[in-house]
Amino acid sequence: MNNTAIAHIYGSSYIHTGKHAVGIYLDRSSGDAILIDSGADEQAAREIDEALEEEGYRIAAVLHTHGHRSSCGGDAYLLAHDPDLRIYATATSAARAHPPQSLPHLSGGAHSARASQAPLRVTDILPEGDAQVTVGDVNLRVIALPGHAPGMVGFQTPDDVLYCGDALFGERVLRRQSLLLYASIEEARATFRKLSQMAPKAYVLYHGGVLREISALINPHLERLNSLTKRFEDLISTQPITLERLVQQTMQEHALDDSLEHYGLAMQIVQSHVAELLRMDRISLKVEQGALHFASR
Repeated sequence: MNNTAIAHIYGSSYIHTGKHAVGIYLDRSSGDAILIDSGADEQAAREIDEALEEEGYRIAAVLHTHGHRSSCGGDAYLLAHDPDLRIYATATSAARAHPPQSLPHLSGGAHSARASQAPLRVTDILPEGDAQVTVGDVNLRVIALPGHAPGMVGFQTPDDVLYCGDALFGERVLRRQSLLLYASIEEARATFRKLSQMAPKAYVLYHGGVLREISALINPHLERLNSLTKRFEDLISTQPITLERLVQQTMQEHALDDSLEHYGLAMQIVQSHVAELLRMDRISLKVEQGALHFASR
């Protein structure tokens, strides 16, 4: 393939060379291309579409790892150009399709219009456990990888390339961001263990690109998550504290902007770590003066 927007991995497995590693699998016999996620926006989707068309391929299907906006932002463009496009996602991902920083419990107003996202237009529901899926004449493995988002999956191609979505983040993200978004800390740890026990020819991280092995990434992820859980436990052990105060403390300690997007992101991160402390029976819930507080055991 001569187009620089597309980079080769192995066999018929490729990625888009843009900001996000959108996966591409080419069925050379039919001329169909299968995307794994669709990019963050119309620009990315258009670039991929035009590059593949130049090489004689038509995008026939999109397999979604999860429903966050940065992974499915190209769907609208692709559907406008081909209403027959097949879109695959798990039922959980389809139902939860929204920006990871959105606050779905808020309604009305400018924020709701800006942050909301229509549900994924899914034509085919994927299993949420490890399974096989056939797209056209191509058989792929569905790999359950929850943690970052409920119902998240990865895809292993016939070339033994594993597209991991946001199960892990690349070194650049780890250097740039002090907070990592995981909806379930327990599931994230299980996914890290699962990935460490696999041995594909290559891993593809949506925010990190192609890696031949990921062992060097797993410990930094675990350390980051464990450190934050411990930080919340320390704050709660000092005195009973509300969720709102934990969010405020997190935004201040990590220098997040006073924006609805950063507030929503901090809220989800705090909730996931507090849920982990409750699961481990390290903290308890109590109501004081009409407000819910977290307290040390």
